[in-house]
Amino acid sequence: MKNISKRIFALAALCTAALLFVFSGCADDPLENNLENSDELTIATRGGDGGSPYYFYDHEGEKIYLSLNTEHAFFSAVEPRLSADITQRGDKAVEFQSDNGDKKQHAGKQGVNRYSTELSFEKGLSDEQYLELLADIGRQNKDVLVAPYFNDQYGSKIGLSNFFYVKLKDENDVALLEKTATQYDCVIVSQDEFMPLWFTLSVTEASELTALESANLFHESGLFVAGEPDLMADIALSNDLYYAQQWGLKNTGQYGGMSGVDIKAEQAWPISTGQNIIVALIDQGVDLDHPDLVANKHSLSFDCQTGGTALQSIRGNHGTAVAGIIGAVMNNTSGIAGVAPNCKLMSISHSLSSSVTNIRQQLAAGINWAWQKGAHVINCSWGHQTALSGSYITDAINNATTKGRGNKGCVVVFSSGNDLPFTTVKYPATLPNVIAVGAVDRTGTRSIWNSSQASNYGPELDVVAPGTDIYTTDRQGSVGYTSGNYDPSFGGTSAAAPHVAGVAALILSEYPDLTSSEVRYRIVKTAQKLPSYAFTNPYTNPPGTLLSEARNAEVGYGLVNAYAALSPVPYVLYFELINANEQWKTFLIEIQSTDGGLLSYQDSFTLSTNQMYTARYDLFPGNFRVSAYAETDFVDCEYNFTVVKGGSLRLSYFGNSNTPPYWGSPWFTSN
Repeated sequence: MKNISKRIFALAALCTAALLFVFSGCADDPLENNLENSDELTIATRGGDGGSPYYFYDHEGEKIYLSLNTEHAFFSAVEPRLSADITQRGDKAVEFQSDNGDKKQHAGKQGVNRYSTELSFEKGLSDEQYLELLADIGRQNKDVLVAPYFNDQYGSKIGLSNFFYVKLKDENDVALLEKTATQYDCVIVSQDEFMPLWFTLSVTEASELTALESANLFHESGLFVAGEPDLMADIALSNDLYYAQQWGLKNTGQYGGMSGVDIKAEQAWPISTGQNIIVALIDQGVDLDHPDLVANKHSLSFDCQTGGTALQSIRGNHGTAVAGIIGAVMNNTSGIAGVAPNCKLMSISHSLSSSVTNIRQQLAAGINWAWQKGAHVINCSWGHQTALSGSYITDAINNATTKGRGNKGCVVVFSSGNDLPFTTVKYPATLPNVIAVGAVDRTGTRSIWNSSQASNYGPELDVVAPGTDIYTTDRQGSVGYTSGNYDPSFGGTSAAAPHVAGVAALILSEYPDLTSSEVRYRIVKTAQKLPSYAFTNPYTNPPGTLLSEARNAEVGYGLVNAYAALSPVPYVLYFELINANEQWKTFLIEIQSTDGGLLSYQDSFTLSTNQMYTARYDLFPGNFRVSAYAETDFVDCEYNFTVVKGGSLRLSYFGNSNTPPYWGSPWFTSN
């Protein structure tokens, strides 16, 4: 990087004092004007730590302080080899890794492939010696990028690469990002496929700032939503003892499975872990003192059968197993990890036994209690087509999905059932305002456990999730399913539903203003199409509904994908064009973003008199223009419209022997 020796040597001089570091520049520079009086770029000294400088970046408005790790550094070059000065000094390095930059494009420009490694130095370097060493490497090597390593507050090693991330306020701001990147000698590497407002940038050999400093600069400018450095660590990866056996969270092909058939939890966790979300479990009660659950227990509990509020009202083993899938604590070096490892678990207990009378009222009471006490998500791994079906429980569910969360609605998840030979989805999973969840095994096949149990399916099924041989928590001691604290083979759609409830918690933690129907839409819209099944769209959804994805009767819209569900999801625009002209006509249609985005749909079709063309288009929220052209008449029209949550657009073309052809006024309604 340009002037790297000057920059790093200046940092070394700060090791013993806390100084305000501001970036000076031209008076008309908006980035630097916004930073001029900011204390956000302070390199602080933490008292009692020997004067070591602490670097930081903003993450959701919080300052995260890092201390230098003087034993390691980041080294990146265009060729996978160390420079002579490093090898002569005897510094160690791990195997080089390609960043695959040549496979990434932005604005039609091909990226450049670089190779990086982690350097290791002798122990005992002072901060000044370490920073001077990095500066020396930069001075002696023309085409390399060097960056420091850090320790976080827990003592974990954190590397800093050449990359950083910037989130735009609007898709319209791409030009602003490009201008700013050029101004600071950075390059835009790529745009996120799932989250199009996020971009990956890289510092270059010409950059005066590290990726950490650049991220802070972009973040604090006020021109963008966020700027975050690319920090290298086992971020959000579980170190729990049995995590490797949780194929539903990360399927590597273990135990005969198919690699990749999982819910993409590891990719989702850096975005959300379910913080500030309450998941209620209407089940047999949860062993909230379990070492893998106790840190996530909610302060309120409810017993449906007695109306009591004792925390430890346990009426069976089922609830503890379900709770672990949803919210077991992560990275505590023991047990398992839940899908939403930072959510709070609210236990609402019922025996779910056929010997209990008044069960509808009790279960309805549990549902109503849950949303009134602040639950965001309600998991129900139970159902019965006959014994429960009716208005009582339905009304309670309607209350939860409309009145919960300040009228945004709770997300209610039900298992589809486990029956053979009767495989239809069980009530209440059949209701349109809940998420109905079936089960698949580790190969992505609909779960069939034995001759009398299989995952129920049908037109009401929304998605599937892992439901065979699920490693989860068990009641402690010998009273549970096993003699230990964990069950390695929990299964059924009872195991599948909590995976989806956990995903719902991840979504609401990141997007708290979504309605319950919008959460359901994200989950079904982003579900993974399983290779063993054909997905078609035989179920026509009327205009005004959100769902238009292809589906399969056995596995619904597919396997839930936590990572994709956390990204911005397009809404559906229902489009109609009516040829009210007395002659056959060929039309050309284009729908184009007017916000500077690249999204464009083009169609060509021929219609007879009074024939209608219909289509569905996936559009992100924003501004669009539809252009329609009648080929033989050379008559066109344009109409601008705004998509908030989808809608319906209709065009009509008129004309006869007495009237010249013309377009009628476009008709657009927003959902």
